[in-house]
Amino acid sequence: MPVDVVMPKLSDTMEEGKILRWLKKPGDHVAVGDVLAEVETDKADMELEAEVEGVLAKILIEEGGSATVGQAIALLGNGAGEGAAAKPERGEFAPEPPKPEVESRRPTVARPPQPERRGPRAIVPPSPDARRAPAPRPPAPRAERPAAAPARSAPAPARAATRSGREELSKIRRTVARRMAESKREVPHFYMTAEIDMSECARLKASLTAARPDVGVSYTHLLLRAVALALGEHPRINARFAAEDAVEFSDGIHLGVAVALDEGLIVPVLHDCESKDVFTIAEEARALVERVRTGKAEGGDLSGGTFTVSNLGMYPIEEFAAVINPPQAAVLAIGAVAERAVVRNGKLAASPTMRVTLSSDHRVIDGAEAAQFLKTLKEMLEAPLRLVLL
Repeated sequence: MPVDVVMPKLSDTMEEGKILRWLKKPGDHVAVGDVLAEVETDKADMELEAEVEGVLAKILIEEGGSATVGQAIALLGNGAGEGAAAKPERGEFAPEPPKPEVESRRPTVARPPQPERRGPRAIVPPSPDARRAPAPRPPAPRAERPAAAPARSAPAPARAATRSGREELSKIRRTVARRMAESKREVPHFYMTAEIDMSECARLKASLTAARPDVGVSYTHLLLRAVALALGEHPRINARFAAEDAVEFSDGIHLGVAVALDEGLIVPVLHDCESKDVFTIAEEARALVERVRTGKAEGGDLSGGTFTVSNLGMYPIEEFAAVINPPQAAVLAIGAVAERAVVRNGKLAASPTMRVTLSSDHRVIDGAEAAQFLKTLKEMLEAPLRLVLL
């Protein structure tokens, strides 16, 4: 009997997916784990893997088409008389008479080349106005000037081209726009900022890098480890608003790490951080971000987050406030580590410090609870020995 290949739910918020490219064609044998197609979701381009073995009997959703979660996009048969010539009626797989010299799928010559979707955009195309600009006219014949005529001033430099026109939002940006608008409209945000002395963290980072240069522990990895430990002591910060009369506590600490792509912002998830040491967090976080940036995210990479960290420390940003990603109850925004003036023992000194801002859902978290979480986080990063202990 044929088996429906359905559009899977590849992220928490996914409602439909778009078929970007089929990697198998009707008649091809399919093994468990083979990549059938590339799918554009609301968060990233992902690979759709086969869950059963068989022969791809028919493609129901062509490239460029969309399907809702759970909708059949292809039929997988056992190979007995099934293949590219399957009948349109689902469930019947008797071969049709061959059509002379007619390809059942779209001819490749008629399809324009597709742009690479995963890598960074290296060249920005000219704006519509620039493309419509007329070619410059040839210079007019040079007229004789009187010997005493004053020299003309140099022409003003040309103005840089500006971008104009309309750009359709990507599926990712549409989802971010909808969810962030809902969050700001429905979630009562409040914000708290703390400044953390990172002197000891800087020393620890140097020691860990010397011990494991193959891992390359960064401030971000130390921060993720500290956040996981602090959330373990303050589980309400890791909870979620479930209903008007309930708060739901999470069974694990699953940290979302905000990643900016050309197509928009996505938040892959590092799962079970409460049980991982700093080296494991560093290795898994790098691999997770790499999978997302190269379009190879797996299903679990984009779902199940309980708390989000948004880090702009690689830019000269001192502090900022992030928007909560519902149904999570909080998000931590990280600014750059920079030399700032601090007072030690009554004397002014320069020290590397970092400012963090916690955005909290007031339906779940009170001000005192948010302050206690930031106090614990500050203590862990200023005396970071606990970060390397199990």
